[in-house]
Formats: sequence, structure tokens, C-alpha cells
Amino acid sequence: MLAETVHHLQSTPCPSAVTLSAERRWGKFTGEAGSLSGDTLLHTDLNEDNFIITPDGRAYLVDWAFTTRGAAWLEPMMLLPWLIDAGHSPQEAEEWVCRFPAWLQAPSAAIDMFTAGFAAWWQDAARTRPEAWIARRADVAGRWAAHRLKGPPGGGGRTSLWMEPDRH
Repeated sequence: MLAETVHHLQSTPCPSAVTLSAERRWGKFTGEAGSLSGDTLLHTDLNEDNFIITPDGRAYLVDWAFTTRGAAWLEPMMLLPWLIDAGHSPQEAEEWVCRFPAWLQAPSAAIDMFTAGFAAWWQDAARTRPEAWIARRADVAGRWAAHRLKGPPGGGGRTSLWMEPDRH
């Protein structure tokens, strides 16, 4: 049901009323905001609390507080931490989002830069705000980043962004 909802969301035209752009919202994470631009409608908070499932099996997506216009690959990116928080390993979560063409077509460097910036932002938030939910978000974003940015095999970590050309 989640995959079907994401596919449907990614094929829904973004209304002109959505004025928050991904470049403005997350440009600081990438250093190069152009990879974030697009005309896809992004919910950006696809967690279990934002779905209403009716008795007849229909899913409704609620809480559109952070609706954003941007590159389609950002929705699967924002879903990854929720999948990890739900008990999936970072590798399993990444394998799951590979079902979305937008994720597979996204520039690896953009995903890497966003991943690093997103994790750093949550780590910063956790240092300055004591709420447990923030610490949890920092933890899952950090686990995703550690997996994604682990570096070349046998490389002992990475000091700069590394990627294999055909791998997400």
C-alpha cells in the first residue's frame, strides 16, 4: 500500500498553490540546489501517523503541513529514515526505495550530499533540543548516512563524497 501511495503521489501534478520549493527548504544540505528543483508534489512526511486506512482498504494521506515542490527523488529520500525507524536496516530501506524510477534516476552525488546534510542537521538539532523524538530522528538519519556514505569497499570510511557511477 505504501509503494502504491508513493507511485500515485509522484504522478499527481503539483498544484500552483504549493509555493515552498525544495531548493529553498533544503538547498543548504546539498551546496548545489539545482538537483533539488522539479515540479513534483512532495508530502515529505510519509510516516504511519499520516495515513488513514479505511475499512474498504483505501489509503488517505493526511498532514500536508510541509508540502513542497521539487525533484521526485526527494520523496523516497525522506521516506528512508521512516523505514529505518520502523525496523528495516538501512540496506533494506534503500533496496525498497529502488522500486521508484525517480530514485534510480537521481544523481548519486545529490543523494549523497543531501544525506550528509540531512544527518548533520538532525545531529545539530539533537545537540540543542532535548526532545526524545529529535534524538530518534538524528539516530535514524545518522544510521542512513553511515550506510550510504560508508565509502569504497575496504576503504575504512570516507573523507569526501564517494560513489559508484551506477549504484544508488
